[in-house]
Amino acid sequence: MLHLGFRVVLVGLLLSLVSGCASKKITSPAKEVAVSAVNVERPVLSENLAADYQEALNLMQQGRYAAAKTSFERLLSIEPRLAGAHTNLGIIFQHNNDSVSAMAEFESALALNPRNADALAALGSMAIQNGEYRKAESLLQEAVDIDASLAVAHYNLGVLYELYLQNKSDAIEHYERYVLLSPDRDTKTVARWIKLLER
Repeated sequence: MLHLGFRVVLVGLLLSLVSGCASKKITSPAKEVAVSAVNVERPVLSENLAADYQEALNLMQQGRYAAAKTSFERLLSIEPRLAGAHTNLGIIFQHNNDSVSAMAEFESALALNPRNADALAALGSMAIQNGEYRKAESLLQEAVDIDASLAVAHYNLGVLYELYLQNKSDAIEHYERYVLLSPDRDTKTVARWIKLLER
């Protein structure tokens, strides 16, 4: 039972880190991705705007959230159809513990691109925090259906199935996917969780 308590604390910590891109496990800055399966107009960025977008991503990865926020807001004032900029603003707002603004940004991202897996995964993680487990399951499953390589969504589905929905087999499946996909050091810990669930 000790491992369960540890995981609950770890889940809380990890969910709070969703906002901080310092940990790639939970989320990383969203990039603009063309999606051919949905008729979504993707803005074409000038070379200068593309460089500014990359610089904003770099600021986030360096933990310079205030500067990144200013950069993304400026980019959106020039090109308001950047779903990835909205997603990254949502991550920044989460980092600043402003869940209302974060949710609004993730929803704006999805209004522009309904197949934005990063925004879906972030909303799924917020739904777990809010105790909306079936909503979280739906959002996270949609995220992995769109991007099966999104490690954070598999991790959060594993946690959701193990701790809240009491579904060991699905928890194991998503933890195993996370271990395969994640470059993070904590995969050994998650692999131990899998062994405990298989008992």
